[in-house]
Amino acid sequence: MIFGGAHLSWRDPARGLVGIFGGGGRGWTERYRGDTNATWIGVEGQAYLDAATLYLQAARVSGDVEDTEENFRPAYVVRGVGRYFLDDDSRIELATSFANANDAVDGNDDMWAIDWALRYDRRISGGWHGFGAYRGAYYDTTTEGEQLTEHIALVGIRYLFGAESLKANDRLGATLDQPSLPLRAVNWVEPLD
Repeated sequence: MIFGGAHLSWRDPARGLVGIFGGGGRGWTERYRGDTNATWIGVEGQAYLDAATLYLQAARVSGDVEDTEENFRPAYVVRGVGRYFLDDDSRIELATSFANANDAVDGNDDMWAIDWALRYDRRISGGWHGFGAYRGAYYDTTTEGEQLTEHIALVGIRYLFGAESLKANDRLGATLDQPSLPLRAVNWVEPLD
């Protein structure tokens, strides 16, 4: 799965951020080797509350599975992220997304998906930060009667350029991201048919 996007926003480091975003991607699964595509455009905002950040996104989604009747449109995704800073250099993050499409499978069966995530980040040294995360998702083709649950564990290291701390980066740096659930849901439309 490959995806990316862009953000246009206004930020007040003491209060929050408002903006618009868009993105898209291409994917596939081992169960269905055809390409899947998704694009989205929406609004987003962040609120800074002392040791916490609340981040919300809502977008309209359009997706399809090449060479099939399957699509993921008209659809939408809503995403919420909560970040809590134990101190300036350690953070706990909780996230969830919900996506829904009518008539996604065979042109007449609905599909919805929800994901959830838990992540812990900690500064190791200088700009180096380590993280551990768990991400899960549930996909349901509703009237088709097929469901799928996925679980993913992640461990990694990243480098933040010029960031004084994780909290300073959250309020001043590049902390916007794209929802991955729309493209992941489109990837599972054909295998769940």
